Amino acid sequence: MVRSVRDQWNRALDILGNKPSGLITDIDGTISELVAHPDEAVVTEEIKQSLNSLAKKLSVVAVVTGRSAPKAISMLGTSELLVVGNHGMEWAENGRIEVAPEVKPYTDKLNEALDKLSSEIRIPGVLIENKGVTAAIHYRQTENPDDSKRVIFAKLSDLAEQYGLILTEGKMNFELRPPVNLNKGTASIRIAERYNLKSCVFMGDDVTDVDAVRSLRGLAANGKIVFMSIAVLSGQTPPVVLEEADMLLDGVRQVAEFLRWLDSSLK
Repeated sequence: MVRSVRDQWNRALDILGNKPSGLITDIDGTISELVAHPDEAVVTEEIKQSLNSLAKKLSVVAVVTGRSAPKAISMLGTSELLVVGNHGMEWAENGRIEVAPEVKPYTDKLNEALDKLSSEIRIPGVLIENKGVTAAIHYRQTENPDDSKRVIFAKLSDLAEQYGLILTEGKMNFELRPPVNLNKGTASIRIAERYNLKSCVFMGDDVTDVDAVRSLRGLAANGKIVFMSIAVLSGQTPPVVLEEADMLLDGVRQVAEFLRWLDSSLK
Protein backbone atom coordinates (compact mmCIF):
# COMPACT_ATOMS: atom_id res chain seq x y z
CA MET A 1 0.00 0.00 0.00
CA VAL A 2 1.33 3.49 -0.84
CA ARG A 3 2.53 5.73 1.96
CA SER A 4 0.39 8.87 2.22
CA VAL A 5 -3.30 9.59 1.88
CA ARG A 6 -2.60 12.05 -0.93
CA ASP A 7 -0.47 9.48 -2.75
CA GLN A 8 -3.31 6.97 -2.48
CA TRP A 9 -5.86 9.42 -3.82
CA ASN A 10 -3.58 10.45 -6.67
CA ARG A 11 -3.08 6.78 -7.52
CA ALA A 12 -6.86 6.36 -7.85
CA LEU A 13 -6.95 9.44 -10.06
CA ASP A 14 -4.15 8.09 -12.25
CA ILE A 15 -5.92 4.75 -12.61
CA LEU A 16 -9.17 6.38 -13.72
CA GLY A 17 -7.19 8.34 -16.27
CA ASN A 18 -6.79 5.09 -18.23
CA LYS A 19 -9.97 5.39 -20.28
CA PRO A 20 -12.49 3.87 -20.73
CA SER A 21 -12.67 3.88 -16.93
CA GLY A 22 -15.29 3.11 -14.32
CA LEU A 23 -16.14 3.54 -10.65
CA ILE A 24 -18.19 0.84 -8.90
CA THR A 25 -19.51 1.29 -5.37
CA ASP A 26 -21.59 -0.45 -2.74
CA ILE A 27 -24.25 1.53 -0.83
CA ASP A 28 -24.59 0.61 2.85
CA GLY A 29 -21.48 1.37 4.87
CA THR A 30 -19.82 2.85 1.79
CA ILE A 31 -21.85 5.81 0.48
CA SER A 32 -24.54 5.54 3.18
CA GLU A 33 -24.01 5.29 6.93
CA LEU A 34 -24.94 2.02 8.62
CA VAL A 35 -28.09 2.55 10.68
CA ALA A 36 -30.28 0.54 13.04
CA HIS A 37 -33.08 0.06 10.49
CA PRO A 38 -32.33 -0.28 6.75
CA ASP A 39 -35.23 2.04 5.85
CA GLU A 40 -33.50 4.86 7.74
CA ALA A 41 -30.39 4.81 5.55
CA VAL A 42 -29.80 7.74 3.21
CA VAL A 43 -27.29 8.81 0.58
CA THR A 44 -26.46 12.48 1.13
CA GLU A 45 -27.05 15.06 -1.58
CA GLU A 46 -23.31 15.78 -1.62
CA ILE A 47 -22.45 12.17 -2.47
CA LYS A 48 -25.26 11.91 -5.03
CA GLN A 49 -24.04 15.06 -6.75
CA SER A 50 -20.45 13.82 -6.84
CA LEU A 51 -21.43 10.44 -8.27
CA ASN A 52 -23.67 11.97 -10.94
CA SER A 53 -20.97 14.42 -11.93
CA LEU A 54 -18.39 11.62 -12.12
CA ALA A 55 -20.78 9.64 -14.32
CA LYS A 56 -20.42 12.37 -16.93
CA LYS A 57 -16.61 12.09 -16.84
CA LEU A 58 -16.17 8.31 -16.63
CA SER A 59 -17.49 5.61 -18.92
CA VAL A 60 -19.66 4.29 -16.10
CA VAL A 61 -20.41 4.88 -12.44
CA ALA A 62 -22.24 1.83 -11.12
CA VAL A 63 -23.87 1.06 -7.80
CA VAL A 64 -23.74 -2.66 -7.06
CA THR A 65 -25.65 -3.39 -3.87
CA GLY A 66 -27.33 -6.08 -1.85
CA ARG A 67 -30.43 -3.91 -1.65
CA SER A 68 -33.23 -4.44 -4.12
CA ALA A 69 -32.89 -2.35 -7.25
CA PRO A 70 -36.09 -0.35 -6.55
CA LYS A 71 -34.88 0.52 -3.04
CA ALA A 72 -31.44 1.50 -4.33
CA ILE A 73 -33.01 3.73 -6.96
CA SER A 74 -35.20 5.42 -4.33
CA MET A 75 -32.08 6.16 -2.25
CA LEU A 76 -30.11 7.52 -5.20
CA GLY A 77 -32.93 9.52 -6.78
CA THR A 78 -32.86 10.55 -10.43
CA SER A 79 -29.34 9.78 -11.49
CA GLU A 80 -26.87 8.99 -14.25
CA LEU A 81 -25.80 5.83 -12.46
CA LEU A 82 -26.09 2.19 -13.43
CA VAL A 83 -27.88 0.38 -10.59
CA VAL A 84 -27.41 -3.34 -9.97
CA GLY A 85 -29.45 -4.73 -7.08
CA ASN A 86 -29.65 -7.93 -5.06
CA HIS A 87 -25.99 -8.80 -5.58
CA GLY A 88 -26.22 -8.81 -9.37
CA MET A 89 -29.65 -10.43 -9.69
CA GLU A 90 -31.44 -7.20 -10.71
CA TRP A 91 -30.32 -4.66 -13.32
CA ALA A 92 -32.01 -1.26 -13.59
CA GLU A 93 -31.63 0.27 -17.03
CA ASN A 94 -33.70 2.52 -19.27
CA GLY A 95 -36.47 2.81 -16.71
CA ARG A 96 -36.87 -0.95 -16.37
CA ILE A 97 -35.69 -3.51 -13.82
CA GLU A 98 -34.64 -6.83 -15.25
CA VAL A 99 -34.52 -9.81 -12.91
CA ALA A 100 -32.15 -12.64 -13.82
CA PRO A 101 -34.37 -15.47 -15.09
CA GLU A 102 -32.48 -18.15 -13.19
CA VAL A 103 -33.53 -16.71 -9.81
CA LYS A 104 -37.27 -16.51 -10.50
CA PRO A 105 -38.02 -20.18 -9.68
CA TYR A 106 -36.75 -19.59 -6.13
CA THR A 107 -39.05 -16.69 -5.23
CA ASP A 108 -41.81 -18.90 -3.82
CA LYS A 109 -39.29 -21.00 -1.89
CA LEU A 110 -37.79 -17.86 -0.38
CA ASN A 111 -41.21 -16.59 0.69
CA GLU A 112 -42.07 -19.94 2.27
CA ALA A 113 -38.78 -19.97 4.17
CA LEU A 114 -39.39 -16.43 5.45
CA ASP A 115 -42.94 -17.27 6.54
CA LYS A 116 -41.61 -20.20 8.53
CA LEU A 117 -38.80 -18.09 9.99
CA SER A 118 -41.15 -15.32 11.12
CA SER A 119 -43.43 -17.85 12.83
CA GLU A 120 -40.58 -19.58 14.67
CA ILE A 121 -38.19 -16.75 15.57
CA ARG A 122 -39.72 -14.50 18.22
CA ILE A 123 -36.70 -12.45 19.24
CA PRO A 124 -37.55 -8.75 19.79
CA GLY A 125 -35.53 -6.55 17.46
CA VAL A 126 -35.04 -9.09 14.67
CA LEU A 127 -35.91 -7.58 11.30
CA ILE A 128 -36.72 -9.76 8.29
CA GLU A 129 -36.19 -7.80 5.08
CA ASN A 130 -37.73 -9.47 2.04
CA LYS A 131 -35.95 -8.04 -1.02
CA GLY A 132 -37.91 -10.01 -3.60
CA VAL A 133 -35.30 -12.46 -4.82
CA THR A 134 -33.16 -12.43 -1.66
CA ALA A 135 -33.77 -11.67 2.00
CA ALA A 136 -31.74 -10.13 4.81
CA ILE A 137 -32.29 -11.02 8.45
CA HIS A 138 -30.97 -8.27 10.73
CA TYR A 139 -30.22 -8.71 14.42
CA ARG A 140 -28.49 -5.37 15.11
CA GLN A 141 -31.37 -4.12 17.28
CA THR A 142 -31.73 -7.21 19.49
CA GLU A 143 -30.93 -7.00 23.18
CA ASN A 144 -28.17 -9.63 22.95
CA PRO A 145 -26.83 -9.72 19.37
CA ASP A 146 -24.39 -12.57 20.02
CA ASP A 147 -27.08 -14.89 21.40
CA SER A 148 -29.50 -13.81 18.68
CA LYS A 149 -26.92 -14.52 16.02
CA ARG A 150 -26.48 -18.11 17.22
CA VAL A 151 -30.21 -18.82 17.34
CA ILE A 152 -30.90 -17.21 13.95
CA PHE A 153 -27.97 -18.91 12.27
CA ALA A 154 -29.10 -22.34 13.45
CA LYS A 155 -32.63 -21.78 12.17
CA LEU A 156 -31.52 -20.25 8.87
CA SER A 157 -29.12 -23.12 8.25
CA ASP A 158 -32.01 -25.57 8.51
CA LEU A 159 -34.24 -23.44 6.27
CA ALA A 160 -31.54 -22.95 3.66
CA GLU A 161 -31.06 -26.71 3.43
CA GLN A 162 -34.80 -27.40 3.40
CA TYR A 163 -35.59 -24.94 0.61
CA GLY A 164 -32.40 -25.22 -1.41
CA LEU A 165 -31.17 -21.70 -0.66
CA ILE A 166 -27.75 -20.25 0.10
CA LEU A 167 -26.99 -18.69 3.50
CA THR A 168 -24.41 -15.89 3.74
CA GLU A 169 -23.33 -13.54 6.53
CA GLY A 170 -22.81 -9.78 6.57
CA LYS A 171 -22.50 -7.04 9.17
CA MET A 172 -25.02 -7.92 11.89
CA ASN A 173 -27.17 -9.78 9.39
CA PHE A 174 -27.60 -12.98 7.42
CA GLU A 175 -28.88 -13.35 3.88
CA LEU A 176 -30.84 -16.05 2.11
CA ARG A 177 -30.22 -16.22 -1.64
CA PRO A 178 -31.02 -18.49 -4.58
CA PRO A 179 -28.24 -20.99 -5.37
CA VAL A 180 -27.15 -19.24 -8.56
CA ASN A 181 -23.74 -18.00 -9.65
CA LEU A 182 -24.62 -14.33 -9.43
CA ASN A 183 -22.91 -11.98 -7.01
CA LYS A 184 -21.13 -8.65 -6.92
CA GLY A 185 -18.17 -10.30 -8.63
CA THR A 186 -20.11 -11.53 -11.64
CA ALA A 187 -21.89 -8.17 -11.83
CA SER A 188 -18.61 -6.24 -11.76
CA ILE A 189 -17.09 -8.38 -14.51
CA ARG A 190 -20.20 -7.86 -16.63
CA ILE A 191 -19.90 -4.09 -16.15
CA ALA A 192 -16.19 -4.09 -17.02
CA GLU A 193 -16.81 -6.10 -20.16
CA ARG A 194 -19.90 -4.20 -21.27
CA TYR A 195 -18.13 -0.84 -21.07
CA ASN A 196 -14.78 -2.18 -22.33
CA LEU A 197 -13.09 -0.75 -19.26
CA LYS A 198 -9.34 -0.33 -19.19
CA SER A 199 -9.41 0.72 -15.56
CA CYS A 200 -11.73 0.43 -12.59
CA VAL A 201 -11.93 1.55 -8.95
CA PHE A 202 -14.21 -0.36 -6.57
CA MET A 203 -15.42 0.86 -3.15
CA GLY A 204 -16.97 -1.40 -0.52
CA ASP A 205 -17.03 -2.26 3.15
CA ASP A 206 -18.35 -5.79 3.67
CA VAL A 207 -17.72 -9.44 2.86
CA THR A 208 -20.00 -9.48 -0.20
CA ASP A 209 -17.87 -6.73 -1.72
CA VAL A 210 -14.87 -9.03 -1.67
CA ASP A 211 -16.47 -11.03 -4.50
CA ALA A 212 -16.22 -7.93 -6.68
CA VAL A 213 -12.69 -7.11 -5.58
CA ARG A 214 -11.37 -10.59 -6.30
CA SER A 215 -13.13 -10.81 -9.65
CA LEU A 216 -11.84 -7.44 -10.83
CA ARG A 217 -8.38 -8.26 -9.50
CA GLY A 218 -8.53 -11.40 -11.62
CA LEU A 219 -9.11 -9.25 -14.71
CA ALA A 220 -6.17 -7.09 -13.67
CA ALA A 221 -3.93 -10.14 -13.20
CA ASN A 222 -4.71 -11.12 -16.79
CA GLY A 223 -3.77 -7.66 -18.02
CA LYS A 224 -7.33 -6.70 -18.99
CA ILE A 225 -7.74 -3.73 -16.64
CA VAL A 226 -5.86 -1.57 -14.17
CA PHE A 227 -7.62 -1.90 -10.82
CA MET A 228 -7.77 -0.40 -7.33
CA SER A 229 -9.80 -1.65 -4.37
CA ILE A 230 -10.95 0.83 -1.72
CA ALA A 231 -12.17 -0.40 1.68
CA VAL A 232 -14.42 1.89 3.70
CA LEU A 233 -13.78 1.51 7.42
CA SER A 234 -16.28 1.17 10.23
CA GLY A 235 -16.18 -0.36 13.68
CA GLN A 236 -17.25 -3.67 12.13
CA THR A 237 -14.96 -3.95 9.11
CA PRO A 238 -14.32 -7.67 8.41
CA PRO A 239 -10.60 -8.56 8.27
CA VAL A 240 -10.92 -9.99 4.75
CA VAL A 241 -12.08 -6.59 3.49
CA LEU A 242 -8.92 -4.99 4.86
CA GLU A 243 -6.75 -7.75 3.44
CA GLU A 244 -8.11 -7.17 -0.07
CA ALA A 245 -7.82 -3.36 0.03
CA ASP A 246 -5.34 -1.23 -1.88
CA MET A 247 -6.55 1.91 -0.14
CA LEU A 248 -8.59 2.78 2.96
CA LEU A 249 -11.17 5.50 3.57
CA ASP A 250 -12.22 6.30 7.12
CA GLY A 251 -15.98 5.98 6.94
CA VAL A 252 -18.68 7.47 4.74
CA ARG A 253 -17.64 11.00 5.64
CA GLN A 254 -14.21 10.51 4.09
CA VAL A 255 -15.84 8.79 1.10
CA ALA A 256 -17.77 12.02 0.50
CA GLU A 257 -14.54 14.01 0.72
CA PHE A 258 -12.73 11.63 -1.65
CA LEU A 259 -15.54 11.67 -4.23
CA ARG A 260 -15.69 15.47 -4.14
CA TRP A 261 -11.91 15.67 -4.65
CA LEU A 262 -11.99 13.05 -7.40
CA ASP A 263 -14.73 14.91 -9.24
CA SER A 264 -12.87 18.21 -9.06
CA SER A 265 -9.60 16.57 -10.16
CA LEU A 266 -10.85 14.52 -13.11
CA LYS A 267 -10.80 16.20 -16.51
